[in-house]
Amino acid sequence: MPRLLFAITLMPSLLMTGCASSQLDNLVPVTINETLMLNQEIRLQDPPSVMSGNFGYRLAPGLYTAVKANAAGTFFQGEGQSLTYIMGANSENLVGGIWIPVAANARPRLYFVTVKADPNTDPAIDNVTRNYASNAIAGGGAIVPTTAGASIGGAILKAIPKAKPGKITLFGEISDSRAIGVIQSAYANRTH
Repeated sequence: MPRLLFAITLMPSLLMTGCASSQLDNLVPVTINETLMLNQEIRLQDPPSVMSGNFGYRLAPGLYTAVKANAAGTFFQGEGQSLTYIMGANSENLVGGIWIPVAANARPRLYFVTVKADPNTDPAIDNVTRNYASNAIAGGGAIVPTTAGASIGGAILKAIPKAKPGKITLFGEISDSRAIGVIQSAYANRTH
């Protein structure tokens, strides 16, 4: 169930990311050893949305290594699960990091990397699908007629991004000036 909650609450953030095709086109592995050190954690809040709750991101302090790049920028990935997506009282730890743009007028973005196969093949997701279809949600109580429950569940599960391992997903540009300052300082002091 936490994976479904993660997927559902992540959808507004992904929908607000805008077109990321140029940042993801023609990516190549970085061949030189380039790292940056975040000396403090970065916390960002999602803008208010129709969904109630407190949503945001936490980027852990630590070493971030350049892993992929193209003409638009470089992806610096943290060690382990350095990115946390916060959904109210719940959270999801992710492999990810910071995309640093080449263009001076562009702002950095956070990203995550899909580690597991398509979330729709997750047994927990399959159980949720069956629960929606049979209308046995969270303790078995009916919330809507079975046909509507199956339709709603099916629509939600079809909306979950189908991602293969290694797929990079960008969040929207960072607008918090303090966070941008921390990232720019770390980038200016990077090793290469």
